[in-house]
Amino acid sequence: MEDPDDIAVFASSINRAKATAHYIFGADREMTVSPDFREFETAMGKHSPNMSMPIKF
Repeated sequence: MEDPDDIAVFASSINRAKATAHYIFGADREMTVSPDFREFETAMGKHSPNMSMPIKF
């Protein structure tokens, strides 16, 4: 691209995704944020326990 400002920036609504987009493209850069861009939901269903597990698990 001749002009980097012509590039559209999209990010999921997850905080780490927005933070990464701001880091790469700058905090003042306009971006489209939507839950539609989420890779997956962390909940495993309505009956899933509220606990954290290591990524290796």
